Amino acid sequence: AVTLLWLTDPWDLAAATGHIQRSLTFALKAKDERAMAMVRSATAQVHQDRGDLQAALDELLAARGIYEKLGDASRYASVCNLLGSVLAEMRRPADAVARYQEALRINEAQGSTTQAAGVLNNLATSHIATGELDEAERSLERCLRIHERVGYMEGACIARVNLASIAAQRLQNHEAVARATEASEQAERLGHVMALMSSLTTRFTSELALGRLGDAFQTLDRLAKVAKRSDHIVGQVWHATSEARGLLRLGDTERAEQIETASAEDKGGYAKAQDE
Repeated sequence: AVTLLWLTDPWDLAAATGHIQRSLTFALKAKDERAMAMVRSATAQVHQDRGDLQAALDELLAARGIYEKLGDASRYASVCNLLGSVLAEMRRPADAVARYQEALRINEAQGSTTQAAGVLNNLATSHIATGELDEAERSLERCLRIHERVGYMEGACIARVNLASIAAQRLQNHEAVARATEASEQAERLGHVMALMSSLTTRFTSELALGRLGDAFQTLDRLAKVAKRSDHIVGQVWHATSEARGLLRLGDTERAEQIETASAEDKGGYAKAQDE
């Protein structure tokens, strides 16, 4: 039943609810608390995918309580990591940091380096949200070393993307361009579309800030081709908002506003929210 729950389209509320009820029924009949905690964790992720963050938080807190009672430190840490993700979406980055740090302490005590690397990346994202860029950079550098040591190149690539973003936020634009270029090359080799689009967006904004308009618009063209090839809505939004920034830099405010308006309308307002 838990497997069926994971395979359910999170937007199919009726199917998801049915699988959740079946899962809960099996767990209750078996009087299996660990199974109940697993169902609650799975249910939380369905709620999170649907945007019902409070329901997701409640389910995860219940699951964490069960694992704490059972003394299952590994799954307790996993739930803490998921709690951090939900809290981050709820715009509570300080609370998210606390949960990620709790998960990290347990993972490190157990020698679970792969799990620790994933938590470090999440922790860095929340540090960025709270403006703690030094802490974020340290977490990402550790994350990168672990991923490279174990050969998980997708994780290493994402860490590089985030390190480029930190350099850009610090206005260290030369470093940001270099890091984003390295990340985009690795993302292209791996076929990781989201990492590629994110790194190209960072590279574009940094080249623009440096006044390298020719390079910036070449990067923008590349981003457009990737977004079109993948038919990825987020990539299309990133391209549109990046193009608007570039046109603003050139002084073409009328065309920039037209692009922003059209993008917001086409994507149901998502472009505007993303840019904000």
